[in-house]
Amino acid sequence: MILLAGPILGVLAGVLSGGRLSGLGDHRIRGANLFICLFAVQVLATALPWGLTEEVMLYGFWATPVLGCLAVALWNRREPGFALIALGFAANLLVVTANAGMPVLSANAELIGGTAQLVNEAVAKSWLHVPGSPDTVLLWLSDVIPVPGPGVIRGMVSVGDVFLSMGLGLYIFLSMHVCDSK
Repeated sequence: MILLAGPILGVLAGVLSGGRLSGLGDHRIRGANLFICLFAVQVLATALPWGLTEEVMLYGFWATPVLGCLAVALWNRREPGFALIALGFAANLLVVTANAGMPVLSANAELIGGTAQLVNEAVAKSWLHVPGSPDTVLLWLSDVIPVPGPGVIRGMVSVGDVFLSMGLGLYIFLSMHVCDSK
């Protein structure tokens, strides 16, 4: 849910500072339809039970779409926020491929009112997540950041997730303030 925080804050800040939502239409993102489709595949892959092997899910339905999203983000790196979006995709892709899944540091769950046992149970049911430990490769890029809040918002996120959310929010905010001098 952290991915929604940046865009929501971008819209709110844009509206409160006099921006217009119609400004979003003034930006033409190269490969936008491809980006949306790939991002949807990646999100749906994590949300639905497909019954495929973990390797097929991880590399076919998560890593491949993320690599495509990274390519589109790099293609649009001069657009506001897209360098951060690319950095977020790259960080998540790097840590997931290095560990054959996104490590989750369950010890940090206690910082947001959860328990390591609950996190470990959720990780055991996930094809995308793996247990994290101090020996995890690139642990600092893993799901190690505790996000407090109500149940649907509370959880563990990665540095890459934060960059993605910030980049999307920045893109929305700055696009709402497009100069009318065209």
